[in-house]
Amino acid sequence: MHRPGVLSDVVRLPHRLRQQGLWGIEADIFIADLAPLGLDARTERSLREAIESYRRGVFLAAASLLGAAVEGAWYAAGQRLRSTVPAVDQLADGDRTAQLQGAVTDALRDSLPGNRKWEPDALSTFARLMRDIRNYGVHSRQLTDGDIEIYFEEDKCGLLFLEAHRHLKRLAEITVQAARSA
Repeated sequence: MHRPGVLSDVVRLPHRLRQQGLWGIEADIFIADLAPLGLDARTERSLREAIESYRRGVFLAAASLLGAAVEGAWYAAGQRLRSTVPAVDQLADGDRTAQLQGAVTDALRDSLPGNRKWEPDALSTFARLMRDIRNYGVHSRQLTDGDIEIYFEEDKCGLLFLEAHRHLKRLAEITVQAARSA
């Protein structure tokens, strides 16, 4: 399995930055930054509980819940785009996450100028990683190389939150732009 290059692949935080409370991850701020997507209550709860799980040192649960929240955010993006993108509309109420993320990625790519068409693909790659993390316990036999397990350690999990925040803010920004241009 090939993973995308994310910040947590190359950075190990010094101990002073790993102490509780210094991450700067506050649920209300994290969620407020994603307001343009219109997250539903379940996605917000998943984010809040993911952050709390991280603080308690339960990193598998934190990463898994974060993966569920990322998926929820992609469904929220689909809801924003469904009235103007028939392919998204057909998937927005279903449970085929990979197909929905693909349709949203295509819609976002179509809405961006040529020099930025790569951005939705980068978002999609990260979303695929988060889907694999969320599915870790469900489809564990498919994961043979152990790459996913690195995200269940304190440093990598914390950096995964920072990368997810950046990812979701960008998803929200591009989705708003796509909805306006449609």
